[in-house]
Amino acid sequence: MAKRRKADRFRIGLIIYALILLAAIVFGLRAVYDYLSAYEDSRSSHCLERYRAEMAQALPQAARDALGDLYPGIHTEEENANWAKALLDGAHLYKVASRSTEDRLLYAVKTADGQQVGTVTLCVTGEDSYGNPLWAVQEEDYDFSAYYQTREVTVPSDYSVYLGESILGQDAVTEADIPYETLKDYYEHYENLPTMTHYVGGPFVGDAEIRICDEEGNPVTPEELTESHFLDRCPQEIRDRVDQYVPNFLYLYVNFSGDAHRTARKYYDQLQPLLVSGGELQTRLYQALINYGYARTQSVKILSTDIHSVTPLGNDRYLVDLSYETEVTGMGDPVVIQDNIHLVLFDQNGKLLADSLYIV
Repeated sequence: MAKRRKADRFRIGLIIYALILLAAIVFGLRAVYDYLSAYEDSRSSHCLERYRAEMAQALPQAARDALGDLYPGIHTEEENANWAKALLDGAHLYKVASRSTEDRLLYAVKTADGQQVGTVTLCVTGEDSYGNPLWAVQEEDYDFSAYYQTREVTVPSDYSVYLGESILGQDAVTEADIPYETLKDYYEHYENLPTMTHYVGGPFVGDAEIRICDEEGNPVTPEELTESHFLDRCPQEIRDRVDQYVPNFLYLYVNFSGDAHRTARKYYDQLQPLLVSGGELQTRLYQALINYGYARTQSVKILSTDIHSVTPLGNDRYLVDLSYETEVTGMGDPVVIQDNIHLVLFDQNGKLLADSLYIV
């Protein structure tokens, strides 16, 4: 009986010992696990992987902030953020060894096409209970400007320019009061002549359509973005009268200038009702008449006429930009000549009269 009790006590002691040993092993293993876990957490690569995982879930706030310089009104903030998120979904982080140290690691954020759009800096911020370094993201810097786009255009100062659904305002104007090349010789002589404005819209990402409307709000096509179209803006009633005036004036003027068979005086007299009395053109033609009479022109024929634009100059004056082609026969074979002139017309009491003429 005594032997049996001793055996039972031995078995109980053995079980207790086994339990204590097991507890010690479990505690030891747990300590080792905790240490290994802490060590793993302390590695910079673990911090970097965590950052990658977070970037895959949502756009980093620093990246969202970097989009703040995009032009408002073209896309919403969320649309811009979605664009950046899609761009970063294919991005990779590369260690910049030349700018990294033992306790500070710099990583470049590069998109799938190799463009760098940011940097992420990991730093040691302290130690854990085991003395392992603690790494954390210390700095984030994003710059998407390599993907930014702008649209620019030069239009008349009273035109409107839209980028997307946003009308470009003064903040998009980079140059104002730009003179027209066609009118460059007239700004000193006439007031309130039309000018142009240069707009630069953006920056923006993705797509955005630029739209241009004239002073009446009508759409302007890309083919119409020319000086001739910009300047050809007189009332239709005036344009109709110009179309009637020019052929008659040009016929008399060309024949006066050719002085075929010494007929300059004849055409000069016929021109008088079409000229501003005492005006610059009348004076010039009279001075030219004094020197005529020596030409050997046999005939002058107008082959074609093209009125490019009719531009209001203010004070009932209009600038007509026109070209014409003539066939001039002298002592030899006929010669075809192309001329371009600017004709300033004055609307005097409902009648158009030529005030001045410039060969351009």
